[in-house]
Amino acid sequence: ASTIMQGVLPLAAAFDKFDSDGSGGIGAKELRAALSYLGIDANEGTASAILSQYDDHPQNVLDIKEFASVVRDVQIMLTFDSDGDGQLDSAELRAALRSLGLEVSAEQVDKILRRFDVDRSGTIDLVELGSLIRTTQAFVRYDADKSGSIEIDELRDALRKLGVRAGSLEAADIFRKYDADDSGTLELYEFATLVRDLQLYATFDTNFDGVIDEEEFQSALHQIGFRLSL
Repeated sequence: ASTIMQGVLPLAAAFDKFDSDGSGGIGAKELRAALSYLGIDANEGTASAILSQYDDHPQNVLDIKEFASVVRDVQIMLTFDSDGDGQLDSAELRAALRSLGLEVSAEQVDKILRRFDVDRSGTIDLVELGSLIRTTQAFVRYDADKSGSIEIDELRDALRKLGVRAGSLEAADIFRKYDADDSGTLELYEFATLVRDLQLYATFDTNFDGVIDEEEFQSALHQIGFRLSL
């Protein structure tokens, strides 16, 4: 996006404006000012939590790409937060997911909300929304047939693209573990649990080559409850 909040200020100019110390990154206090400009009233703790959610290379500041993600998600929040309370309830979340390319039932959206509602408020706030949007975008990307769920072949392809070398048997075991309702497909809330556990990826890529080899994969699987022979 080249503009911030419908063209009020170009993104690069906004980044420079709120990078008040000229460090090349936006810290928590600067982010709080930016959020206020965008229409989000965030206290210091909330601003710090949002920064942590979007800081992909933990440096305690946001670069321009990370800042752009915050702006995007604020726009989604403000667009679908129809009652203006700074949270997304089930109906608002369902509409937001539809805008991201995922059509879900009322029952499914309730499960998704419970999965991402970390503070158990019954709604999704901006901190939680960041994680939800990233996971949804990955889910939609790997849902090759656009069925609204991920099948085992799609999961195997997703694992391969993530650099995880999983054979057919390993992929099938992983699939069964995360298919909580035994439907034969993974819905977003089930996929989100898998994504959370696959964040072990960075920990177990011990030689830092961007790929989990068989030994590293065995170690990661062991930590999430598998005992497999590769």
